[in-house]
Amino acid sequence: MRKAFRCVAASVGPALFALAVPTAAQAPEGAAAMDPEKRLQALEQLAKTLKEADANEDGSTTKEEFATHRAEQFSKLDRNEDGVINKKDKPRRGPVRKKKMGEALAKIIPQYDTDLDGTVTRAEWNAQKRDPFEMLDANGNGAIETTEIPQPPAGEN
Repeated sequence: MRKAFRCVAASVGPALFALAVPTAAQAPEGAAAMDPEKRLQALEQLAKTLKEADANEDGSTTKEEFATHRAEQFSKLDRNEDGVINKKDKPRRGPVRKKKMGEALAKIIPQYDTDLDGTVTRAEWNAQKRDPFEMLDANGNGAIETTEIPQPPAGEN
């Protein structure tokens, strides 16, 4: 059971990253309109993601570390290594993995697919209206410290 959970987490982890960063980093007025439970989950995933991206484990994530982590996440999501993320990247085995990854891809593809062809290229993955790193680097020092991660309003956690 534990091995199966790790496989699901390894498959879905990059997908959660792709969904959490823009969600948690959005402007406060947009964030306020979000379902509190979803926002809390996004913030928790964001904190986990930033910790994973902190390659030198100094407690802050630099723009370079963030960019490297994003590139790695794209590669993990592109399971068949054809250079794009699409429905073909769903795992072939494991009903739980297929379902979770399918649900995640169904959310990721519309979010990043700017030319609406059903695939997300690396260029589309990297091109965003607002750079999530810049949105999170509140003090503009080129690194995201844990104190810069948005916190849910009192009563949400």
